[in-house]
Amino acid sequence: MPLIAYVLLIPAAGIVDGPLGLLMFLVAAIGIATLKPGD
Repeated sequence: MPLIAYVLLIPAAGIVDGPLGLLMFLVAAIGIATLKPGD
């Protein structure tokens, strides 16, 4: 997934309340952390 998709997930996670928002934030954080240069 491209970086922009993860960047967009973070504000979306802030809007969504509860466990789903937390899950979205975790997916975004893990995704950014595991991105390779050039993706």
